[in-house]
Formats: sequence, structure tokens, C-alpha cells
Amino acid sequence: MPMFFMSYARVPAPRHRDISQDPNRLVFQFFDELCAKVARHARVSREEAGYVERPGAPGERSIKALLDCQVFVPLYSKRYFSNPQCGRQWTAVTQGAAQGARPSIVPVLWTPYSPTSLPKRVKEQYPEVPEGMGEAAENYASVGLHRLLDQLLDLTERPDPEDEHAAAQVASQVAQVTDWLAQRIVDQAATVPGQPRTPAGGGGCPSR
Repeated sequence: MPMFFMSYARVPAPRHRDISQDPNRLVFQFFDELCAKVARHARVSREEAGYVERPGAPGERSIKALLDCQVFVPLYSKRYFSNPQCGRQWTAVTQGAAQGARPSIVPVLWTPYSPTSLPKRVKEQYPEVPEGMGEAAENYASVGLHRLLDQLLDLTERPDPEDEHAAAQVASQVAQVTDWLAQRIVDQAATVPGQPRTPAGGGGCPSR
């Protein structure tokens, strides 16, 4: 089973688009980076580290990965809490987890979201902010990880040499926050009783 399952509110993509036009591309980019770090920290394969439902993935594989995961990683955003599929995944994890042991929850602040705006049932699961991480933690808390990734993408796609320093700063902040989240996932997974992990297939980390 995967160590973590990433839950996100999918943005409908236009037909006949290339990957650069996929509105969910930052989700998959973040997942791949997080998965690699979890695999390294936990000393497991990338397939064992995590799962995200990609377009075209068989529904039964996603359901199995969700019910078998040790850590549930929702990407908090306004869209997330109005998305029916995200609501079903949250309910499955918190109320109907497989064979007794419920997974831990490590939420990610994807876009800024006030704790007072959270649905009542998830108020106790507001994303934590890393301590002792300076500007990286401040920006994660104020603009969310999606904005940091979007800034990085914008800076790296522009050929202006003056942007190189800014891009390096944002890349460092993204790496710090992602590494912190990966360690949290590994730590939380260690507290959840579970069976030996088996690759879920279909949405795991890509091999490199």
C-alpha cells in the first residue's frame, strides 16, 4: 500500500491540450517532488511512497490506494472544500478507513485559507507551518504552496538573467517546505499500524 495518498481538487482541463496547459500540472509536479523525498527519507521505492489519482487512472486503483494509505495528504484550497470527490475521500479516510486503522492526516496549505473558513469537521486539521524556516515558512503560510510553485515556474520560464537569483530563492523555499512535509509524512506513517506496503500502480511516483 502507498505510504501517502494525495487528495486534490481537480481543475477540468481543456481537450486537446499539451501538458504545459494542464491546470493540474503543479499538483503533479509537487507530488513527484514530495514522493521522491518521502522515498528517500523512508528508504522505500517511489511506488511505495505515494499515490495521486492522475487522469485516466482506473477508479478501483485509486480507491484501494486511498483505503490502504497510512497518511492522507489533502491540498487545502477553497476549491477543495466545495469539491464532492474530495469530500468523499475525506469521509472515507476519517469515517470508513480500511480494516480499523485510520490514516494520519498531513494537510498542505495549497492556497491561502483562513482557519475560520474551514468546514466544522476539519477545523482541527488546519495545516501546520514549519518552525525555524524563516522566509520559506512565512511565504508558505501567507501565499500557499501553489503560489510558490507558480512563481518558480514563471521565473524559470523567462530567460531574463536578472530572474535567476529570485528563482533560486523561491526554489530553495519550495524545497525546504517540501522536505519538511515529506519528513512529517514519514513520521506520521510510523505511528499508524499497517500491513506491508504493496505498490498501488497507476498513480505512483514516476521512476527516474
